[in-house]
Amino acid sequence: MGRRDPNDVQPVKKIIKKQLCSKTHSQKVGVLDIGSNSIRLVIYKDMNRVPIPVFNEKVLCRLGEDLEKTGRLSKAGCRIAIDNIARFTKLVKRIKLSECHVIATAALREAINGSEFAAELERRFDFRVNILSGESEATLSALGVLSAFPNLDGVIADLGGGSLELINIENGKIHDRISLPLGSLRLRTVQDCKSSSLMLIIKNELSRVSWISKFNKRPVFAVGGSWRNLARMHMSANKYPLRIIHGYKIASPSFILFLEKITHSSLEELETMGGVSKKRIRETTISAGILKSLLELGKNDSIIFSAFGIREGCIFKNLSSEEQKKDPLLLNCEKIASSTRRFTLTSNELENWALPLFKDLDKHNRRLLKAACILSDFAWVDHPSYRAEQAFLRILRFPAIGLTHDDRVFLALAIWVRYGGNLCDLELEKWNEVISRERLDIALKIGSAIRLGITLSAGLDGLLHQIEMVKNKKIITIRYAPEVILISREVIKQKVENLSKHFNCSVELQSLSSQ
Repeated sequence: MGRRDPNDVQPVKKIIKKQLCSKTHSQKVGVLDIGSNSIRLVIYKDMNRVPIPVFNEKVLCRLGEDLEKTGRLSKAGCRIAIDNIARFTKLVKRIKLSECHVIATAALREAINGSEFAAELERRFDFRVNILSGESEATLSALGVLSAFPNLDGVIADLGGGSLELINIENGKIHDRISLPLGSLRLRTVQDCKSSSLMLIIKNELSRVSWISKFNKRPVFAVGGSWRNLARMHMSANKYPLRIIHGYKIASPSFILFLEKITHSSLEELETMGGVSKKRIRETTISAGILKSLLELGKNDSIIFSAFGIREGCIFKNLSSEEQKKDPLLLNCEKIASSTRRFTLTSNELENWALPLFKDLDKHNRRLLKAACILSDFAWVDHPSYRAEQAFLRILRFPAIGLTHDDRVFLALAIWVRYGGNLCDLELEKWNEVISRERLDIALKIGSAIRLGITLSAGLDGLLHQIEMVKNKKIITIRYAPEVILISREVIKQKVENLSKHFNCSVELQSLSSQ
């Protein structure tokens, strides 16, 4: 059975047992990822802009464990892989997917018997294996990260068991790609011999990146289980308040010091740090060494961890260009809001009404203002005594993409204020390491404006168009006609005071009939 040209980046669309996988039965889509260290089957609810995994199972089989010594796949790893792929294939048939992508990366690409093993899988399980070239793997990984962080500008670094893919992204476009034979699994034999030899190999390979100067003062977006383990260890060591890997951002200088500590720690010391299973603890010193060298050579300003990578790239690649351009954060917010919406006031009307207060808002925070307006009434079903708290926690923890952690806190704070939460109850100092004081203040201003707008309009559409808000230096003026709505100053007193406090200026209500 033939395979695709490895340079073909189009993901496999072969349907496993086509007669059982008709789209009339299901729109679920699967990706079977045969990696150097593990194999993983992920099944997504739909082929859309925000893929939601409904099944996600990984098995460590270490196919590439002997690659450096023998040039061949591990015999034990092949047996484990076949046994588990047999189970995965049965699940795929029972679930009746609309399509299933089967991809293989460095181990099958580089092993002498990689093609032979792929052919055996195809023969046994009646699917087609797409053995990705290094360039194809880099491209799919980049598309996965871009799907989570639209229009990102930085360097994507995807570390697997057998290879490291580096991709330069400028304003959402792929510019440079390279695949290096640096993997957390394949370098274990070198690590066992001598740590100094390991670091020399890492630095020599990274020196092949001719465009390393483009790393300078830009973020690295880290992809791969080995690097997510380092993020967990860092969170554990620093008692970080949010245990979500995706969007976790760390300044490079402090993280390099942490990585240095890991590279010189014993297995016992690494185990006491927490955050990593014993099965993968040995790989942490290798992955830490690679990342440390990368950050030092590249002189990057920060690192951001991404849970999205090659598998999500398979989904994103097959979407229409129109779908790809949609903002995943706003789509997610709209989905949440639409299931709980009670008023006719639209988020666009609320946003446009509030905008005169935020003329200097940059594009990044303007996007979060829009998201906050969409979510402005999503928690009304909760008990009033806990509404602000529940809304805050749900936004901090909801499975949204397109957000870094400071964005999450920003959005959660805005909604906290929108629901009248008392800032004294929030322990703001707890979030100081996540969000800057400047952005925190902007979030509080957005929340107070949204809260007042919803009260003034009573949640009804069309009324805010007739209530003008103007900001001049130290005065916010709100002008309205009495016939539009009878505004009880007692009802809005607290909301007006809140707006005045967060903007540090007076708020004046003007009835147009009184002029």
